[in-house]
Amino acid sequence: AGIFMLVFYLAQILGRKFDLGRGLLLTVLIMTLADYRILSDVSFWLSFAAFIGVVLSANKGVWMTTIWVTLMILPIISIKFGNVSLITPVANVAVLFLVEVITIVGFCGSFLFLVWQSLGKVVLGISYPLLRYLLEVIEFSGKGLGVLNFRFNWWMLVGWYLLILGFYARKKV
Repeated sequence: AGIFMLVFYLAQILGRKFDLGRGLLLTVLIMTLADYRILSDVSFWLSFAAFIGVVLSANKGVWMTTIWVTLMILPIISIKFGNVSLITPVANVAVLFLVEVITIVGFCGSFLFLVWQSLGKVVLGISYPLLRYLLEVIEFSGKGLGVLNFRFNWWMLVGWYLLILGFYARKKV
């Protein structure tokens, strides 16, 4: 995300119109040149697919964004882990609002801790119930409820993404 935003802002600084596809490809190229092993890292592919899901659902609301992201990462999770969860979208929506809040509180608390440790501890303490809730939702959703043991193969993965691309292209017309 940081590299992508750097590419985005660099295009603006240079007075160039930003093209999402080119920006994404340039980001992947930079990351691959920095460390080619990233191409075999499942976290890279999950982040890449999730980002595309967010882009495809731009301005559609939390539920649609969650559904698009889930559709984009589903085959990768299936190939890597051998199962998929049907309650993932519900669990994601249940914690989605917390991610930004926890990040901001954590950043502010960490910064304050460097300046004034007592105040930093108090601010970081605010995040404890939020983190506890996040953990409880994750643990509940990971108990096997709605989990299907299903493994995509590479042909299914290609077909899945071609179907999504076709659906999206048809919606754009």
